[in-house]
Amino acid sequence: MLGSSRNWTGTGKALADLYHVLALDLPNHGRSPQMPRASIERMAERVLDWMDALALDRAALMGHSLGGKVAMRLAVDHGDRFERLFVLDVAPRAYPADSTILDALLAVDLASVGTRADAEAALEPAIPSLRTRWFLLTNLSRLDDGSYRWEVPLETIRDHLPDWTPTVLNAGDVYRGPTHFVAGGRSDYLSRSDFEEARVHFPNADLVILPDVGHNVHVDGGPAFVDAVRTAVEKA
Repeated sequence: MLGSSRNWTGTGKALADLYHVLALDLPNHGRSPQMPRASIERMAERVLDWMDALALDRAALMGHSLGGKVAMRLAVDHGDRFERLFVLDVAPRAYPADSTILDALLAVDLASVGTRADAEAALEPAIPSLRTRWFLLTNLSRLDDGSYRWEVPLETIRDHLPDWTPTVLNAGDVYRGPTHFVAGGRSDYLSRSDFEEARVHFPNADLVILPDVGHNVHVDGGPAFVDAVRTAVEKA
C-alpha cells in the first residue's frame, strides 16, 4: 500500500540477468489508473488483463505487502500462468484496518508546503520513522507552479482498507507451484507461525527471514534480498 514501481528500480536491475523484469503499479497507486472499487480480486483481474495485453503467457510473480496479497490471489486463481511466486512480508491472514498513516498524509496542509522537507516535518509527529516518511513522500509530486499534490487518491485508499485487511484466501484455495515467502526480521507482518498456516495454501513453500530488515524487505534488504531471490531461483 502506497508503494509504486519506482520502489523496485534497484531490485529490478539487480535481477535483470535472471528475468526480463517488469514492475507495475496497482490501481490507485503510482501512475496506474484509479479504480473506485479496488478489491483484491478486482486488482488481481487488472494484473491478469495487463499480462494478456502484453502476451505474457507465463511469468514469475512477486508482490510486497498489499501487492503480495494480490499476488497470492492471482497464483491461486490462475496457477498455470505463474512458474513461481514470491510473497514479501505478508501472510494470507487478516490484518488490522489501521488508517493512521493515511490520516497523517491527508492532514498535511499542502497549501503551506513549500518544499518536501516541509511535508516531511509535518508528518514527523504521526510517523516518527524517517525511512517510512521517505517512502510515503514518493507519492508527493511538485507541480509546474511550485505547489505540491498527492499522486494517489488517499481518501479512496482509506475507504478500501476494510476490503484489503481480511484474509485474502478461502478454504480450499491452493497454489502448488514453488512459493517463496520473504520476511523482515524486524517486521511483525509475517511470522513463522503465519508461514506454517500459509503452507496449507502453498504446500511447496519456503521461508527466508532477513535479520535487521523491516517491512520493506526489497528495499531495506539490499543485496541480501537479491541473494535470497537468486538462491530460490537457482536451486529449483
